[in-house]
Order: sequence, then C-alpha cells, then structure tokens
Amino acid sequence: MNSGITFTPDFDSASVYVMSVYQQNVTTIWSHFTQSDLLALWWAPKPWKCETVKHEFFEKGTWLYVMLGPDGEKQFAKAQYGEIKPNSEMAVWFHRG
Repeated sequence: MNSGITFTPDFDSASVYVMSVYQQNVTTIWSHFTQSDLLALWWAPKPWKCETVKHEFFEKGTWLYVMLGPDGEKQFAKAQYGEIKPNSEMAVWFHRG
C-alpha cells in the first residue's frame, strides 16, 4: 500500500518516526497541526470526532484530547510535544488513556 506516509521504526528506543509530504502551502499544513480548532477537523477517522480538552503547542507542552465515537464511545489520549521547528517539524509522543 502506498499511503504517502513513511513509517520508520526504531526498536532500540521503542519509537516509530512518521513522515508525510503534503502538496499544500507549509503554513496551511502547520496551522492544521498547531491550532486546536483546525486539528479537530481532521484528526479523528470518520465517523469519529476529536475534541480538544487542552492544547499547549510549545516544547514540553501537552495536547489532551478525546476521540468521540458514533455510539457514544470515548477514547482519551495525550500528546507530549518535544522539539518544535516552526513550519518544518515537531517531535510528538502519544499516550492512550
């Protein structure tokens, strides 16, 4: 399958590096990752929705969110931001629960 997304596992650090290239203006893409109202528009797979509880987009900041399912399911998650290079790249760690 060619999804346009590259997954690179790092077994030594128990990490997966994800890279995707988008055919869009970099500031538009960046805003859809950094602004919680825009992030909520696309983060959840349909028919699920994403609701942000807290969004601190800065190094060592936290994004707390809940995925809302069509039958009332709720999946809480947390993202922790690492190094951020504006309009270029960011390090993010995701945790369930």
